[in-house]
Amino acid sequence: MLRWNSLSFAIALATALGAHAALAQTTWHVDAAFCPGPGNGSPGSPYCRIQDGILAAAPGDSVLVFPGTYVENVDFLGKAIELRSARGPLATIVDGGLAGACVSFVNGEGPASVLQGFTLTNGSGRPVTGGGEGGGIACLASSPTIRGNRIVRNAPRWGGGIACRNGSSPLIVDNLIADNTAPGAGGGLYLHTNCAPRLEGNLIFRNRVASATGGGLYLGYNCTPTLVHNTIYANAALNAGGAFSFQSSATLTSCIVWGNTPNQMLNVVNVTYSDVQGGLAGTGNANADPLFVDPASDDFHLSFGSPCIDAGTSGGSGFDFEGDSRTSSAAPDMGADEFATRFYLAGVPRAWNTLELRFIGGPSASPVFALLATDFLPAPLPIPPFGDLLLLPPFTAFPMGALSAQGTLSVPVLVPGPGGYALALQALIGTELTNGLPLYVP
Repeated sequence: MLRWNSLSFAIALATALGAHAALAQTTWHVDAAFCPGPGNGSPGSPYCRIQDGILAAAPGDSVLVFPGTYVENVDFLGKAIELRSARGPLATIVDGGLAGACVSFVNGEGPASVLQGFTLTNGSGRPVTGGGEGGGIACLASSPTIRGNRIVRNAPRWGGGIACRNGSSPLIVDNLIADNTAPGAGGGLYLHTNCAPRLEGNLIFRNRVASATGGGLYLGYNCTPTLVHNTIYANAALNAGGAFSFQSSATLTSCIVWGNTPNQMLNVVNVTYSDVQGGLAGTGNANADPLFVDPASDDFHLSFGSPCIDAGTSGGSGFDFEGDSRTSSAAPDMGADEFATRFYLAGVPRAWNTLELRFIGGPSASPVFALLATDFLPAPLPIPPFGDLLLLPPFTAFPMGALSAQGTLSVPVLVPGPGGYALALQALIGTELTNGLPLYVP
């Protein structure tokens, strides 16, 4: 399963560009590096606009988008196609230019219309009376699949990240929805009139509604969303910072709702096996600090010892946002993350040539980290009680302080030369732990 914050996206490069025979599927290529184009969508002559790829695509086709920033407002045009990035959301950006929604589903799209692996930013929403709706994504009577995207810093009037209206019931899985603003309502998501989306494994945080309700989520007028394994954190509104329900009924299971202001949720009562700050009646609910590794730097992994570990219940897809199995212990965890021992790169590099390599796990873990392709192994750097850290040139590593009570250690990885962090990412993608777990790259 593909995840929003992994650079290890599987790419199916089907390149048959002839006539569409029965059951034939074509992959149309888009690459901003080939602008001004126009190109023909082939690997050797890609389009330079995403919308051109959609125009060319037939039902069942894929539009494969290579790294770059695409300043446009994308419309799926009702097509049952898969629009996906080749290298993931950190490398592939759709900038709405404050000229509408970054991506629109307004022509009856269904689950076979798939959006995967993009950063969606600077959207002002689908034009409606009084302002824009759905800065990152606007759904009108449509139910697409929205998977593995970063939906950030959009600013419509309603639905900063995503807006769903008039029976829209999309599948919204493994997305990061953060730092969006919507003065009308629904900083993160806005659901209005008979919508029943399923939200699973999403991180919804730091969204803002200055003068209304539902900083993280607003639902109104007979909306019945299902939320499973979501983390809703540090959203803010005039009221109901986390979620607000009006004449609607949400079902929350195995979620974390924490740190929202001025309160967590209003009129949301069907909540079970979830960690809600301040407490909420319901089977399996908790009221305890979830012990995120470092929410200040957008790291919402669960620390060793978190009360959310093994405290959720079944009902999700079986995997978390980075592919960890939910069935590896007695019960799944609450929130978007399933606790697992791993190394990972922590967030965006703090300087152009510096990466932070972070390890999380219990004190009984003993991993070894090394590049896979090597002619020699240098002397390991011991990190008791976790084992050895092995780094090859051009990398050097230095421990950063002692292990925390939760069993977390950070190590900066310094990359000399003009390659910067892109060079490091390219090299580190080919790494894994000795127990076979992949390196997680946000």
